[in-house]
Amino acid sequence: EPIAFSVKSGEAVLKMFKALEYKRNLKSPMVELESIRDTYSVLLALTQAAFEHYIPSEKQQKITPALEYISQHYHENITNDCLAEISGISTVYFRKLFSSVMGTSPIVYARRLRIEKAKDYLINTNITIHEIGTLVGIPNTNHFIRLFQKYTGTTPLRYRLDACPFL
Repeated sequence: EPIAFSVKSGEAVLKMFKALEYKRNLKSPMVELESIRDTYSVLLALTQAAFEHYIPSEKQQKITPALEYISQHYHENITNDCLAEISGISTVYFRKLFSSVMGTSPIVYARRLRIEKAKDYLINTNITIHEIGTLVGIPNTNHFIRLFQKYTGTTPLRYRLDACPFL
């Protein structure tokens, strides 16, 4: 079924497609991985453009300040009380509202975001597992490894090795 996207900057998306096509024709050893990465970049750009036109429901609008706070402060200690205050609603109502809109609790949402950020660090940097845990707000290395494994099914080191087999 076709999906339509309204894009403000068609030139940027066209440039991404041209770069994707150019790299595809190079036939370099990494072309497959680069093509996948670039395809996701195009999808991300299109999704972001669509998101700009999206008007969230009243419930979603109420938790938007909390979502923004979590995305900017994921590496800090985040509490439901703090998020409720930012959203301008009671803590009990905030937890129920957040869970109904996002399908998970605010704290689990923040943990998942931390793990996603950690995955990005593991793939794109050489920094140690301990440093990554500290950067994402989980300074206890053992706790970080347990949480990472709980949410991904693998350890941070195994994830890094699987994602970057040439290390």
